[in-house]
Amino acid sequence: MFSPDGRWVAYTAVRGDFEVFVEPNPPTGGRWQASTQGGHWPLWSGDGKYLFYVDGNNDVVRTAASHKNGFQAQATRVFFKGIYLTPGSASDYAASHDGRRILMMRPAEGPDAPTRMVIVLNWRQELDKVAPKSQ
Repeated sequence: MFSPDGRWVAYTAVRGDFEVFVEPNPPTGGRWQASTQGGHWPLWSGDGKYLFYVDGNNDVVRTAASHKNGFQAQATRVFFKGIYLTPGSASDYAASHDGRRILMMRPAEGPDAPTRMVIVLNWRQELDKVAPKSQ
């Protein structure tokens, strides 16, 4: 996953366990490990100040990314714990531009839980068919 400014790339590699690493782009030979207890599916906040990943406990972790003298993961903490669908890739969850919120899918609960999801594109056009604008 490239940082928003394209200067960094975060990825998962196996070093005993899956871990998240960060390298500069273009490559300089520098490589820094961002995760500490396993990690996969890295994702940058829109402003590039935070790096998210799913750790070995399937918790979403957020780390402040410092780019002085290479990459440094600072103020790493569990950002989200709970029942959610474990991402299958970084595109399965999203971070807000400022890195203060994330969006993830939560499994449906209960006996009457829906078994499908409907996504409506061009919803304004659909709304106009049902309730046309008054002239």
